[in-house]
Amino acid sequence: MTANDDPMPARLDLDAMRQRCEKATTGPWKSYVEGRDHDSGSSFIMTSGTDIELLGATIADQDFIAHARQDIPQLIGEIERRPLTLTIEQLTRWADSCLHINHLNTLVQREIAANSTARASELAERARRGAWQMLNEMFAAGAKKPDGYCEPEGAPANGDSPI
Repeated sequence: MTANDDPMPARLDLDAMRQRCEKATTGPWKSYVEGRDHDSGSSFIMTSGTDIELLGATIADQDFIAHARQDIPQLIGEIERRPLTLTIEQLTRWADSCLHINHLNTLVQREIAANSTARASELAERARRGAWQMLNEMFAAGAKKPDGYCEPEGAPANGDSPI
């Protein structure tokens, strides 16, 4: 296997996939299996051009190849309709925010133990604002709101932290 044969590339090359689809015989393609779809002759894939006969393919292989002609363009379209806007930088920022919020929580606990409730309250508010900001960034990036989720009372529509 060469580097070009890597079965799991780091990123999907939708343009290359689209070009391969566009170069193939136009669809739709339909699998016809002897004994299942017709009674005589060989199994084949009917296309808008010359039919395709496969040697050594299983029925499942033939059905898969025939369906791929329609399925791949649909998948490409669906992927493009749902753009993935997350970047490594965004994910790293969220991870940093989680660590920061956790650190603030630790400081809150220390301040409570030291009977410094005003400082604990200030740190808790910073943690709450950070969590609120991160949560709304996740929602904006496409995360689904959990069942039972409701906006806090007085939450602004733009996702800023309520005061």
